Amino acid sequence: MKRRAAAAVVLAVALSFGASALARVGGGGGYSGGGGGGGGDGGDAGLIFALIRLLLWLVFAHPVIGIPLLIVIVIVVFRMARSGALSRSVGENPTVIPQPVTVRREPANLTPVRSTDPFFSEPVFIDFAQLVYARAQEMRGAGNREPLEAWMAKAAIDKLFADRVNLASVSQVVFGATRIVQASTEGGFVRVDVLFEANLTEVRAGASAQLLCAERWSFRRKAGVRTPAPERMRALGCAGCGSTLEPKTDGACPSCGANRRGGLTQWEVGAIPYANRRPLTPPELDVDEGGGVERGTDLPTVCDPRLPAAKRAFEGRHPEHSWPVFEERVRAAFLALQEAWSRREWERARPFETDAVFQTHRFWMERYAASALVNRVEQVAVTRVALAKIDLDAFYESITVRIFARALDWTEDSGGKVVGGSKTAPRAFSEYWTFLRAIPGTVAAPSGCPSCGAALPPGGGATVCASCGGKLVSGGFDWVASRIEQDDAY
Repeated sequence: MKRRAAAAVVLAVALSFGASALARVGGGGGYSGGGGGGGGDGGDAGLIFALIRLLLWLVFAHPVIGIPLLIVIVIVVFRMARSGALSRSVGENPTVIPQPVTVRREPANLTPVRSTDPFFSEPVFIDFAQLVYARAQEMRGAGNREPLEAWMAKAAIDKLFADRVNLASVSQVVFGATRIVQASTEGGFVRVDVLFEANLTEVRAGASAQLLCAERWSFRRKAGVRTPAPERMRALGCAGCGSTLEPKTDGACPSCGANRRGGLTQWEVGAIPYANRRPLTPPELDVDEGGGVERGTDLPTVCDPRLPAAKRAFEGRHPEHSWPVFEERVRAAFLALQEAWSRREWERARPFETDAVFQTHRFWMERYAASALVNRVEQVAVTRVALAKIDLDAFYESITVRIFARALDWTEDSGGKVVGGSKTAPRAFSEYWTFLRAIPGTVAAPSGCPSCGAALPPGGGATVCASCGGKLVSGGFDWVASRIEQDDAY
C-alpha cells in the first residue's frame, strides 16, 4: 500500500510538468515552445484534469498523504501568486485574465457582425487584425504613438505603451494563432474580440529577448459599416478611398475627408482587456515519444452540422468541381509541407500555404536550427481525408478537412543523435487543415506590396515581394492551407 501511494505521489509530480510534443508540421513544436503549431491547449487540459483527479483520489483514499500534499500545493501556489512568479504581465499594475483551458473550442458566433455587414470576411479580418497588431508592436518599440491613432483608441494605445521601461525596439512578430473569440453589439457599435498568440523580439537596455505573447484585443466599428475590398483592408488604408496617408489632426482622411478614427468607417482597437508576455522557452522534446497512435486520433471527426447543405450549395456554385481533384491538392500540399520541413527548405512550401502559416513554420525551423536541432519527418503517408466543413463569405470560400496520416517523426541534434521521437517506429496521427481560395473576381491583384509599398512585377497568382519577402496573393491562387489544428483542440 505504501509503495502504491508513493508511486502516486511521483506520478503527481510528473504530471505537474508540461508534456512535450513532436515538432512535425502542424503537429508539434509550435509557437509556444512545446505544443502544436496553431493550437495545443488540449494537452494542458488533459494534464490539469489528470492532476486534479489524482489529487482528489489521494485526499480521499490516502488522506495521510493527500491532505498534506494539498496543503503544500495551496501554500506554494499562494506564495507564487503573491510574488508574481505565475505571470509576467504588461502595465504598471499587471493583471492577467487566464483563458479557460478546453479540449475543444467552439467557434465564435459571428452573427452580430455579419447581420450588419454581409461583406464581413473572417480571413480578411484576421489578416487586418494581424497587420494592426504587428505594426502596433513595432511602434511600441519605437515609442511612436501617432501612426496608431487611426487604428487604436487612446486607452488602447496607453495600455500598449505602459510597459516601455528601457525598451529600444520590437521586431520579428510571428503569429502562432489568431482567432476571434467573441462578437457582440453595444451602443451602436459592433465589437469583435481577438486572441493573439505570438512571438516577438524585444530589445531592452541592449539585451535581446524573445517573448511569447497571449493578448486579447477588442476591435470595434460602427454598426452598419461594410467591409471594404480585401486589398484596402490589407493596405491599412482609408476604407473609403484606399489612401494610406496619415489622417489629419481631426481624424479626417487627407484624400477623401472621411473620418478615420473612432471606428466610424473602419475597425479600431477600442481596448486591450489583457496582455501577457513571458520569455520564450526552448523547444521541449520527449525522448520516450515515438511510435503508436497520437492522442485524439481515435476521436470522431468533428463535422459542421451545416455540412450537407453547405456541400450541396458549393457543388451548385461549382458544377465543374471534382472532389477527387481537390483531395489530390490536399494530399500534395500536405506531403510538400512535410518534405519542405524535413529538408529545411521552407521556400518550397510557399505555394501551398498562406503567409501567416509560412512565417510561423519558418520561425520554428530557424529556432530549431539555433538550438542545433532538426526535426525529421520521413515515410509520410496520407491514409484518409475526411470533409469537415465548408464556409463562404463575400470574398473567400474555405474547406476544412481532417487528414489522417502516419510517418516516422523524430528530432536529432547536430551529431545525429535522436533526442525526441523515433526514427524506426511509425506514428499515426490526424489533423484538421483548412484550405482557402479567393472567389474569382472579388480579390484584385495588389498594385503594390501591402507590407512595404514596393512596386510589384506584372502577373497574377501568389508571388513574393522582392523588397520585404512578404507573400502577395491575387485573386487567382489555388487552394492554400490557411490553418492547421490538432484534432484534440479543433
